[in-house]
Amino acid sequence: MAEMNENFDQEDDAHQAFDGDIDKLDILKKLDEDPEYQGPGTDQVETWTDLNLRGLRDRIPDSILRCKSLRTLDVSNNSQLDKEQIEKICRLKTMEELDMSNSSISTKSPDIDLSIMPPDTLQLQMRKTLRPPDVFHDKFQMTLDEFELLQEVFTTTIFPLISQLKNLKKLNLSNNNFNRVPLPLCEIVNLESLDISKNSIRRMAPEISQLENLKELNLSDTELINYALEEELFPVWKLVKLEILDLSSNSISTLPPQLSQLKNLKKLNLSWNELKEIALPVCKLLRLESLNLAANSIKAVPPQISKLQNLKELNISDNILKEIPLPVCELVRLEALNVLGNLITTVPPQIAKLKNLKKFNLAFNRMKKLPLPLWGLMTLETLILSGTNITEVPHEISNLKNLKELNMSDNKLVELPMQVCELLTLETLNLSGTNITAVPPEISKLKNLKELNMSDNKLVELTLPVCELVRLEVLNLWGNHITMMPQQISKLEKLKKLNLSCNWLEEVTLPMCELVQLETLDLLKNPITTLPHQITKLKNLKELKLDRKQLTQPPFEIADRGKDAIFRYFHDLISTKATTSSRLQVHILGETCAGKTSLVKTLTSGSPFLTAIADRTHVLEQIVWSPKEDVFININDFGGHDVYRVAHNFFLTKEALTLIVFDLQDVNLRYKHSVGDWIENVYDRAPDSMMLLVGSHADCMSNEQELEARKKGVLSAVMSYKVDKEFKLRTSLEELEKKSEFKELYPQSYNEKMNHIKKLIEKPPRVDKRVFVTSSKTGYGIAELKEELVRRAKENKLVLPETWLQKVEDIETAKQNRQDPFLTLDSLAKMSERGHDDAQRTEDVLNFLRGTGAVLWFKDKPLLKTFIFHRQEVFIDILRAVLRHDIDLVLAYGTNPFNKKYTERKFKCAREDVLRRGVVSKTMLECLWWRFNFGKSGLDAMLELLENFEICYVVKSDDENRYHFPWLLREDQPECISSKWPAVPARQKLQISTEIHFPTACPPALYEMAAVHLHDCLGHYKSARQDWKDGFYAELDNQFQMCFERRVSEKSSNGILRLSIRGEDPVKLKEHCLLIFQKLINLVGRECPGSPRDEYVVCPHCVREQKNLPTLFDAPKNILSVYLEEQAPYHPCPEENPNTLASADFFYPVTQGKMTVLHCTSLEKHANHTLKVIRNTFNGLRKILSRLCKAGILTEEEKKAILEPDADDRLSSFLKRKSDLAFYVFCGALHDSGNAETAWMLRLPDFAMKLPEHALGEVLERLLEKKAITRQDRDAVWREPYKELRISALVRKLREGKRDYEAERAFNEFGDAIDEEIAKQNVSKVCNLCKLLFSL
Repeated sequence: MAEMNENFDQEDDAHQAFDGDIDKLDILKKLDEDPEYQGPGTDQVETWTDLNLRGLRDRIPDSILRCKSLRTLDVSNNSQLDKEQIEKICRLKTMEELDMSNSSISTKSPDIDLSIMPPDTLQLQMRKTLRPPDVFHDKFQMTLDEFELLQEVFTTTIFPLISQLKNLKKLNLSNNNFNRVPLPLCEIVNLESLDISKNSIRRMAPEISQLENLKELNLSDTELINYALEEELFPVWKLVKLEILDLSSNSISTLPPQLSQLKNLKKLNLSWNELKEIALPVCKLLRLESLNLAANSIKAVPPQISKLQNLKELNISDNILKEIPLPVCELVRLEALNVLGNLITTVPPQIAKLKNLKKFNLAFNRMKKLPLPLWGLMTLETLILSGTNITEVPHEISNLKNLKELNMSDNKLVELPMQVCELLTLETLNLSGTNITAVPPEISKLKNLKELNMSDNKLVELTLPVCELVRLEVLNLWGNHITMMPQQISKLEKLKKLNLSCNWLEEVTLPMCELVQLETLDLLKNPITTLPHQITKLKNLKELKLDRKQLTQPPFEIADRGKDAIFRYFHDLISTKATTSSRLQVHILGETCAGKTSLVKTLTSGSPFLTAIADRTHVLEQIVWSPKEDVFININDFGGHDVYRVAHNFFLTKEALTLIVFDLQDVNLRYKHSVGDWIENVYDRAPDSMMLLVGSHADCMSNEQELEARKKGVLSAVMSYKVDKEFKLRTSLEELEKKSEFKELYPQSYNEKMNHIKKLIEKPPRVDKRVFVTSSKTGYGIAELKEELVRRAKENKLVLPETWLQKVEDIETAKQNRQDPFLTLDSLAKMSERGHDDAQRTEDVLNFLRGTGAVLWFKDKPLLKTFIFHRQEVFIDILRAVLRHDIDLVLAYGTNPFNKKYTERKFKCAREDVLRRGVVSKTMLECLWWRFNFGKSGLDAMLELLENFEICYVVKSDDENRYHFPWLLREDQPECISSKWPAVPARQKLQISTEIHFPTACPPALYEMAAVHLHDCLGHYKSARQDWKDGFYAELDNQFQMCFERRVSEKSSNGILRLSIRGEDPVKLKEHCLLIFQKLINLVGRECPGSPRDEYVVCPHCVREQKNLPTLFDAPKNILSVYLEEQAPYHPCPEENPNTLASADFFYPVTQGKMTVLHCTSLEKHANHTLKVIRNTFNGLRKILSRLCKAGILTEEEKKAILEPDADDRLSSFLKRKSDLAFYVFCGALHDSGNAETAWMLRLPDFAMKLPEHALGEVLERLLEKKAITRQDRDAVWREPYKELRISALVRKLREGKRDYEAERAFNEFGDAIDEEIAKQNVSKVCNLCKLLFSL
């Protein structure tokens, strides 16, 4: 149950929490709800000058418009900033600073898709090796000005009112989805600071030059490339008042002369680019004070850099300099020099000229020995020498009388150099990672030391001299071998931060609790199980880091709530009597009629008890049992019916003990079903969970010998299961190790899979080596089982404050009264007289009780947080009311309340929905839950609970919502699905299928949870989804369809989850598939961490050919996510096992009849070139012929004839006599054998056929201009009466009379011309659409 709560609470971990003015936000929300509201603070709203709504992730309250004096507004980290919200912000005309960073704002119009291009256009673009955006800019920037202007128009629709912010001086739009600078932004002429970093703004609008007052501009990580910096394309060079310019993290390799126009520039950041030299224009920026050139490929520095006499900071780190350039030594005003991460071996004597140098970073160079010129830098205050391979420090270092910070980390010093102890001005000393084993007494001389870092060394103790450094504020001892802290540590009265993580400490000593100024204490990765109550003396502590799950005092559930909860626990422990409490969560699992409920009743009542069949468990029964004083055991008795196994997922945790109950009478015959499958299920869900085997019906055994024989048989079977499981895992490991290609291509996926298997081998199922045999009829063996449960409970003994027991008693009293189905935080608060502090304590107790399974409470869900399920049987009953095997008997119209909520006719339809489709309307749920009397808020909470636990998904409709429960489905795939999702996709459709394979059947309830989990992927098409017992079909949008299925392998009993997606656009198809498959993988990893599994991509050609045993390929996430230049989802082709790749984007269009004249001409004119490339492909001809034979295009006799010596020219003549389909199959085979260019060349006439006559004329004129054809050729083409004949004639003219390379160039020009004309056609369509929209 704790795991259920944990998984629930962690649903939104990926989202950043609100980090703004919560009080001001509350006021605005209340004003939205009630404009007349006059609570505290409302009278100040109009005077607010700043408002922080960072991380809101919700609609901005309309009442923000009351903020008439607002100067500064932060709405960053808000994915809800749509056009309407931005327009609202733009009405705050007094604003001077605005932050809208990291808010997913896009300059693309939501109403119009500028990428409307038929698949033919996309395929032609993919013929090139360049990425489509590059192709577009390189080829069309001059011929498609209309398209560029159209983008500008759409850009303005996002910020139509931002130009009204006339007072705006600072604007942050970083980390959004801009591809253009919004033009209205360029009208804010008073703007002084603009940050548009981390956007895809590859070109700058000329209008940005209007920002004449701009002093600071951040264009880092905007995908700028060299040509964008040219004067006419990069108007930034006209912003002559710029003082700060950031161009870091782009692809800049050269800088134009125009850079030197920025005469007022003081700070320039060019780091993380591709510069190989420092451009001379940089050296003309004479007012420059800070220059950052880090992470480029600079080998040398030009002499002209010495002109930058105002330079105070120079960063040339992470380049490939072999020495400190002498011109740098002429920069006499330099205060900070960073040459980290170069190849420098020494320091020149001329460095002594830098009389003002205060900070020098030489880290991670190749020094080995510290050069003498260093010690002449008398003004140095910071010296960083980490990672320079030095082994000793010369005495001359003591000359640096002004040194305040010294970093010698990651060297091979072995001991602390005595000379360092002479640097009496030192305030910061870093000696981490230097293998130091002891600290000399002389360190006590460093009386001014405020920060000491000796982490990652081999210290076994903290020596007393360190405790004499009374001004120390930061002490880092991470990663040593310290077992105890000395008492003298209490002398460090000014210590604010202490890091002791990754040591061998077993306790927090009392002297540590005297460090009252401490703000941060890190004790992670130490074997600490208890904390002293004196830790509450650390009144200034803000951050306490602990390995909370190994704590017993305070309990983990309290430590999990943070430092304040820990302090409240100890405060209550000190002020009231401490009590001990031993608690254990026990799950009872087993098949139907195994005797689980009888065992529980006998165990808890103390006398034999047999349960009638009519009283067997539905879903789950929960009992709190106290066999001894201060021992509390929460027992969950699960129903054994398959439909109830959904409940297991909520309660199985590693902390709980699981009893697997089986019938001794037939265990020999039914071991797998009665024991083995249950062990596997528990291990899949909670691999660390402990299991006990309990045999029932011992009274039915004839004697003790038979009883012992059954016990031995079960233990032997369990041992065999564990051995077999390990053998299979090791075999999988060996097979994986042989996949060298997999390891080389996808190392991350390979290592993830390898580590997962190793982890499962290291942690086999935890099954107790005993079998407990019992009889609920005679009470045999019950005492022994009871003793074992009590013993295990006492292992979890905890110390609790007595005041907590009062709160627990309040909850238990409410439970016994059985009046309310749940409690609320308000009702619990009324039970006590304390105020807010008591409310926090109540939540502490609730968090503890939820961890032990005593209550259900969902603290991180706003709607559910107010509800406490103290009577868990109510929660179970909620599930039971819907997920019951006899639901058909419950749904009877003659019973209350069905006959009050429905007419008989409507009830019949609603009942049919439940039984056949697993669909339960909100009205039906109200009927099934009527006896709980939830009320509206309670009902809404229950519905959210079902959705968030992925028990059902909701489909909203006008009349009422309907909730779909996959667990209730019993019927196979309906016949209508075959028409929507035929076994073979249509010719124009592409399909990508991914699969997850399990060694046995799919883990129980995993498919059902996944079917719910993936529902959010369906966007606006949720209502079109159709489910059946083992799958569902859905539409992702109007272009893509999805089918998700649970299958069984053809060659084994392995369970398979298959996810298939179809569509025509290969790029978007891959994106959809990767996103949804990743979502599925995350769910499987979360729900079944102990289950071995394999992930595959299914060969698209095998899908097309309906192979029962398709070829499968590892690393689907890598295959789907790795960017490929042709922008297609590539998979290895299984045909003839070629070494090349086949793509899911090349399938044959629907075609009938004999081969067309056009295709015959294309084959004939390209025959020699085609044969040449095939011959140059290893075994290429045989592979292509095998493909053609398998497709039924060629006969075996024809194949043999072509393979005869010097007879391969027969291929073209054979193909021309075949059907038109043969042309496409041949092109596909060429493509898949690695000759994609040739395949596209053959297909070019098809694309030309789609052009209108005037566009074909444009193609001919371009070919004439490029001298690919003559005027006579052009006229001959036009003389043909039909388009097909004209294009056939053109193909002949492009080939005839030319050498191979000339013909290839001519066809490339042909392809480029077609590409451009199709793009023009689409631009025209978009423009016409815009005119229509604008007119409306």
